Amino acid sequence: MSNLLKNAIFELGGSPTTLTKLGPAWSAAENWTVFNNKQNPDFIPIITTELVPSTFPGGGSKMIHVKTNGLRCGLVQGFGAIDTGSPSAIASAWIYVVSGKVGIGTGNQGHTGLDVISSKTNTWEHLQSPNGVSPANQLIIYSASDGAEFYVDLEEPLDSYMATAYLIFRVADNIEDCLQTPEWKRSRFAQLQQLLETPRYANSLLAHWSSLEWPGLTADEQQLMTPEAGLSLWQIYEMLPSTTRATIRQWVTAMIDGVESILDPYQMPHLIEQQGVKILAQPEDYDRYCYFVAGTVGHLGTELAIEYYKFSSEVSDRLLINCEYCGQALQKTNIIKDFVEDLRQGKCYLPASWLQEIDYKPLALQEAPTRWTQKVINSAVTALDQSVAYVLNIPYHAPGYRLASILCLVSAYQTLLLASQQHSRLFTAEHQVKISRSCFSQCMEDAKVLLRDNQAVINYSQRLQQEIAAAFLNL
Repeated sequence: MSNLLKNAIFELGGSPTTLTKLGPAWSAAENWTVFNNKQNPDFIPIITTELVPSTFPGGGSKMIHVKTNGLRCGLVQGFGAIDTGSPSAIASAWIYVVSGKVGIGTGNQGHTGLDVISSKTNTWEHLQSPNGVSPANQLIIYSASDGAEFYVDLEEPLDSYMATAYLIFRVADNIEDCLQTPEWKRSRFAQLQQLLETPRYANSLLAHWSSLEWPGLTADEQQLMTPEAGLSLWQIYEMLPSTTRATIRQWVTAMIDGVESILDPYQMPHLIEQQGVKILAQPEDYDRYCYFVAGTVGHLGTELAIEYYKFSSEVSDRLLINCEYCGQALQKTNIIKDFVEDLRQGKCYLPASWLQEIDYKPLALQEAPTRWTQKVINSAVTALDQSVAYVLNIPYHAPGYRLASILCLVSAYQTLLLASQQHSRLFTAEHQVKISRSCFSQCMEDAKVLLRDNQAVINYSQRLQQEIAAAFLNL
């Protein structure tokens, strides 16, 4: 939506505002109004707005704080006359709800309704939806309960493209993670490729998927495979520019091809079975698997960023050389973090040749020798070190993409540091590698500090590598 809106990232504005009567009034942000809708006859809501420094990672310098004690009251921006405008548009915003519920919607002036409603509080939540009413000439961000307090940070179109691509990758991941037969998975992958080519089939195909069993998936993961939760994703995908859809289709297909090769015993990466657990056979299978499920994501994100920011050919070439490392580094970190969870599902993504060195003890959740654990962690640290070059080549004039990449890097380093600090409990029944909320909050602050300082990124990386190595000496 931000390419249709004026003052989309709330950089322009003035003093706080308070509305105590029905109807419209100006908000604290230029080009944005607020609207008090009629409640019961004896009650007139109050809306207050103010611009404050943004706390959203990758957001602009400011966000808008809205507080109302009414239902369906909040922010409005019209970007066209009534009965004019595009028949289709995508609304996308990050909302931090302190209390109540909040919805966003796009439509035709006074006929606009809420198309998607928040479900979380005290955390940033991404709301995205196609317009529920045509044509599209107005965006509303309203309370969806009797009163709400919330913050809004709108995003650039690239963020919407990335979010859509990420969810489609999640659909592919769900098919891979489902505890069904290889033949069943191949059929679902074929249907997913059909959706990538022809998203208008989404409603009927998702209806079919919702009638199937998806063992091994959480309730939220299963919801994405249904019309109720998944249809809007494919409607948004269909509205993306054709070049963006082509890029998403190319790299999701590459991921699908890779995952399907795992189902074929005659192709790499090879799987073997040990103690009832399916394991990647050799280090080259480990690396190949990480490329298929995460290196492809690195390629996709990079190509979308190149297209959106119009990077020079020199910058683009440097990014493309290193883009696989970021995804693979994060995947290797996640393999360590999720080891026990994967084991419960009969899977292990560490190479069998490594496990054989210590008589497959981790498969029985028996403590592994320190040197072996350090070797596993160092494989992820090495990949992270290689991904630093990728971050350094992201230009400063792409702050949103650069900040998101730095945040991934910093969070992965902190996860590996936590793993190294409790290495004696890794790959045992006490295995628990998840950084705390306070640690993640610090990661966000660190990422902001590193945003425009490449030397600081290098120093951070070197310092964390030293701390990870030291953890094995201190315990």
